[in-house]
Amino acid sequence: MVETKTKDELAPVTKTETEDQAVPKTKTKSGARETQTHTKHKDFKSTSSRFCSDILCFVIFIATMIAMICIAGIALGNGNLNYLMYPQDYLDQFCGLTSGVVDRKRVFYPQLNTDIQ
Repeated sequence: MVETKTKDELAPVTKTETEDQAVPKTKTKSGARETQTHTKHKDFKSTSSRFCSDILCFVIFIATMIAMICIAGIALGNGNLNYLMYPQDYLDQFCGLTSGVVDRKRVFYPQLNTDIQ
């Protein structure tokens, strides 16, 4: 449940000696007031003084990409793309490609619970 507060319920914002800013006081469930503070952000560095801090992550990422490309190359070189492109029958013949079933380009998979009784 979100409480809405009026201007009278909020305490004025004050600064402490360490440049902390006090957030307006909020009421807790018990009715006590508590002050939340946050510190001032550090100034941003200029672009000339910045540097890349995740070089190790970048090297690991590039190594992973190279490994994936190598695995894909080995798979394409040693594998058979026909398993992905053409359906097969129960004799491991590629429909529309293997001799004997060249004229049959589609495969039929029966539903065992309804088609075969």
